[in-house]
Amino acid sequence: MMDSVANIVSVLFSRTPGVLSFTSVQFIIFFTVLYAIFTIAPAKKRVRNLILLVFSLYYYFRMSGQGIVILFFISLSDFLIATWIHKAGSENRKKQLVLLSLFIDTGSLGYFKYANFFIGQYQSLFNSSGIFIPLSIIVPLGISYYVFKSLGYVLDVYRGMIDEPERDFSVYLLYTSFFPTIIAGPISRARDLLPQFNAEIKLTEQQISRALFLIMAGLIKKIVIADFIAANFLDRVLETPNYFSGFENLMALIAAPLQVYSDFSGYTDMALGFALLFGLEIKNNFNFPFRAKTVTDFWRRWHITLLDWFNEYIFSPVSLSLRGLGKPAVAIAILVTFLVSGFWHGAAWTFIVWGLLHGLMLILEYFTAAWREEGIKKKQHQGRRNFWAALTFLFIAASFVLFKCNSLDNAWTVIEKIFSGFDEDIISDWVSVYYGVLIVMAGGYIMHYLPEQISTKLQLKFRQQHWAMQAIIVACVIYFVYQVIATDTKPFIYLEF
Repeated sequence: MMDSVANIVSVLFSRTPGVLSFTSVQFIIFFTVLYAIFTIAPAKKRVRNLILLVFSLYYYFRMSGQGIVILFFISLSDFLIATWIHKAGSENRKKQLVLLSLFIDTGSLGYFKYANFFIGQYQSLFNSSGIFIPLSIIVPLGISYYVFKSLGYVLDVYRGMIDEPERDFSVYLLYTSFFPTIIAGPISRARDLLPQFNAEIKLTEQQISRALFLIMAGLIKKIVIADFIAANFLDRVLETPNYFSGFENLMALIAAPLQVYSDFSGYTDMALGFALLFGLEIKNNFNFPFRAKTVTDFWRRWHITLLDWFNEYIFSPVSLSLRGLGKPAVAIAILVTFLVSGFWHGAAWTFIVWGLLHGLMLILEYFTAAWREEGIKKKQHQGRRNFWAALTFLFIAASFVLFKCNSLDNAWTVIEKIFSGFDEDIISDWVSVYYGVLIVMAGGYIMHYLPEQISTKLQLKFRQQHWAMQAIIVACVIYFVYQVIATDTKPFIYLEF
């Protein structure tokens, strides 16, 4: 009897990394139990919130262990600071409290995520003979996301975007720890999500059907496309590009954006689906990004909630403070925003250069927008737009090689090999060896470029099925994903950030 209890406790509180990732069997089991409890419990917001809070904290503890202390500390400090800001009698006092929140939030993020990077850079510049021994710092999972969510809440209260700060700390803690978004977003605004937690439950059959469809789509994107491409081709090329031909590096360049997109949008689809099962709507992060005609358009379609956050809390304040400079003010604001964006993604020069390149490209597009549009109008046809779209995709693909590589040297080697080590004789051999990867890549891009009406019709068709048939379809998809595709499931890419 005691052994059985010990085994149950071991399963419930083991700290195996990634054990409760959305794609793990254990998560599906735990979530099924959670949802069964939710469906039989009273349909009241307090009951729903309590169930979600307990599971969210449990989920985060299983994923990040002691990181839950940091999550609780940041949530509590910003909850109190926002309340004090609302009650403050002077503007000066409010600004002091905002600075306190900035210090706590960015200080926590800076220490856990960037301390070793800065120490290492300092030592390499001023003490090259010394050996750098990194500090023993475990980065709490999702810290970049919940810090931005919590800081955004404080800034919204300060700016009057939220009339009344949240009075119930348990509701605010649920907002910061909400399990679908805690690890990798989307970065939901407090003014969008908190009112939903405080509203009574309104869950319809259509919402459930849409949620199940999104979860299935996410699983397929993640495991069938992203993990298959990464495990069977992409990772091995980007880790050692010198050992592969120019053609293989070119195929890796084409595969990289699809793999990152399928991984991250797959996570987002599942996050949206899980939230929707509880009657909660969160904003999508993607809108067919590779259909973009310009890099500016790409960033309106890619990681939308992050760019919204940067636009509202960094770009707009910087450009507004420099508005006397005219167009250069916009250019400076763009550059600052994307340097911060690159650094937000990771403490590595690959991410900083990635952000810098995107910032410079957006500045170039900003200053040449009128000229490009005039050229398109004069030609009176679609060819010029398609030309800019092709250049945009090539830039995005090359930048995602930088995003995926573990060093600037590897990223440069990929580009160098494409132009200096291209061997067309290897193409037929590559196709015969990697035909599965080629099929998945082609299928992934075809799905991305198909008219949106097709996806809408598929969702509608699924929604029209009897609930029993929907359950059978979901079970078949899960079986296909876990049994037919012979590859190891990899952690979600954006769990690193």
